[in-house]
Amino acid sequence: MPDGGILELRQIDKAFADKAGVAHRALADVTLSVEEHEIVALVGTSGCGKSTLLRLVAGLETPSGGAVRLAGRAIEGPRPEVGVVFQEPRLMPWLTVAENVRFALADLPREEQERRTAEALEKVKLQGFERALPRQLSGGMAQRVAIARALARRPRILLLDEPFGALDAFTRRAMQAHLLELWAAERFTMLFVTHDLAEAVTLADRVVVLRGNPGRVVEIVPVDLPRPRRGDQPEAVALERHVEGLLDLG
Repeated sequence: MPDGGILELRQIDKAFADKAGVAHRALADVTLSVEEHEIVALVGTSGCGKSTLLRLVAGLETPSGGAVRLAGRAIEGPRPEVGVVFQEPRLMPWLTVAENVRFALADLPREEQERRTAEALEKVKLQGFERALPRQLSGGMAQRVAIARALARRPRILLLDEPFGALDAFTRRAMQAHLLELWAAERFTMLFVTHDLAEAVTLADRVVVLRGNPGRVVEIVPVDLPRPRRGDQPEAVALERHVEGLLDLG
């Protein structure tokens, strides 16, 4: 495991209290180091805390034990260096495409908002759709708006929680390819949750496998395959089967 990465999670525990005040552990002793520009996938059994881990990195939750650090600084709340893309685009239906992206830039001068919005929409190939409303977009286009909104903040690290899970297979593959194009151009660090093992192997440099309740890291699987990759490559299939075996899905 790389040491001294841009993102450091050390001995992370996370517990939630139910309505009766009884604590339930979601994560236990999770340690992970992510290098700058690296792509890391989180996969795991249901209820193992994958999304919780992402929320801790996003600063939307605080750990019950351990520490999360970005570039050496503890994450104690949302930070502009961290962009987040959820499974649902979460666009505001009454705002246009451009307005949805610009909403994330409200703290900047208007001229800078306009410039960054235009740049972000160009990156996700949505020029000409600036005035469209979310209801006029396909699922893939709506998710591209969500990615543009996150990239407009120029994050050092991009977090994605099942970003393509609701899309059909063809659109999903196209979005995976486009995301890799953006990563190659922008060189942000990427940490994403997926249930699709082929997606994990196709996109990631390493696959972090979590299991149990509370969730623990059972293995970190390196993916030493050149890009672009295909899911039907024998080496990719072998890695996918290895990860599947770690999850006891068979």
